[in-house]
Amino acid sequence: MRCYLDVKFNRDIDPKDIIDSGTIYVTAKGKQYGMDFLDSYGSVDEKDNSIWHWEFRNPDLEAFPEIAELSQLLSEIISIDECFVSSDSADLYVTGITGFVIEEGYSKIPEIHYSDYISAEVFKGKEDDDFLVQYSFKDKALIQFNKDNIVDTMFYEADKLYKNTPSGQIRDADTILTDILEKILDSSYTCSGREMFHKMFEAFTGVSIIDYLKKVIDETTRGD
Repeated sequence: MRCYLDVKFNRDIDPKDIIDSGTIYVTAKGKQYGMDFLDSYGSVDEKDNSIWHWEFRNPDLEAFPEIAELSQLLSEIISIDECFVSSDSADLYVTGITGFVIEEGYSKIPEIHYSDYISAEVFKGKEDDDFLVQYSFKDKALIQFNKDNIVDTMFYEADKLYKNTPSGQIRDADTILTDILEKILDSSYTCSGREMFHKMFEAFTGVSIIDYLKKVIDETTRGD
């Protein structure tokens, strides 16, 4: 099994920036599966320097034996639950995943379930009984992951900046929030979880949680 992951950052990636990755979690047939790999290779996109390409090889079956089961269910994945990618630079953070492909080899073509979340393409291998299948996550899965996880990432980055800012050199999150508390919108909510929180935040502040966190990150003085 191999994975190819394209990650978009908020700015161009500098050669001195260190990009790190961790476990990926997905859900298939109502069960969550973790994936991690022993080898990884990363590079900056030639056309867009804010995109980082990851290639992962050799799944860690000792730490995640469920990968063997998942390999037979790849076309039935319905969500990306977690995908840890970070940098060591205070002003560099992930804004979303732009592409995610899982590649697996088989001795015979597996049963493929086509859905709104993932597509599959079969390639003939060198041997008669050798097949390669590429499972690509569609926009629906990527958009949902980005919507659910970008706020978590930005909370983390804002908190990291706040904790590492020299004293006396900060326009803190509370001050920024006070500036945008201009009106309260009277709304009713039928959603739950993250979506409810996002809508309630925007109703009380007049801005989206993502715009607020961007403002916090942009206006927090960075230490050396």
